[in-house]
Amino acid sequence: MFKRQYQDSMQYIYKMNTETGAFLVEVRLDDYEELFRGWDASPSQHREMDPELFRFIEESGFEIGLKEDIEFVFFVEDKNRDDEKEADSISAIRNNFRMAIYRSDKLLHKNRRKMMMYVFFSVLFLLASSLVPEVNQMSVIYEIFIQGLFVGGWVLLWEAFSLFFFVSHDVRQKRKRYVRFLESEIQFKYVEDVKPSV
Repeated sequence: MFKRQYQDSMQYIYKMNTETGAFLVEVRLDDYEELFRGWDASPSQHREMDPELFRFIEESGFEIGLKEDIEFVFFVEDKNRDDEKEADSISAIRNNFRMAIYRSDKLLHKNRRKMMMYVFFSVLFLLASSLVPEVNQMSVIYEIFIQGLFVGGWVLLWEAFSLFFFVSHDVRQKRKRYVRFLESEIQFKYVEDVKPSV
């Protein structure tokens, strides 16, 4: 019942392909060049997508539940139709999703290394604070040093905990969505005029 309510509410925002049951993320373009950064001179298949367009796709895809299927539909004016550019554009879009996955993997790897370093130093500081012998008449500086090791150890442990359960979790969720984008169908449709009617 909840799934039905979810689908009904999402249909107010996104159209659904009745044949496949996938939600459609629709984008209107004047021509293929609008897909990409204007100053990017890379070959078509390796060009970087326009940041605003990528953000729009990202936000739309993130609004739709992870278990739901997505299809990306790009509307282009019929007069600008070019089958070769269409194929190159689809390849470029998929390459941008692959790049997003690569960046997520790189960030996860960096977070794992930081987490291991935090845990190592945390254990080191906590052990040092508990193994340092107590002196009958400790100076204030000596006491502050021991307390600093103890507090520092727990702070580093919390940082490792935060990295694993919060920061990396968000990155993993994003990565799953990029993988879904990569596996989604991408199609171009051609219309007489892509400009919305007034």
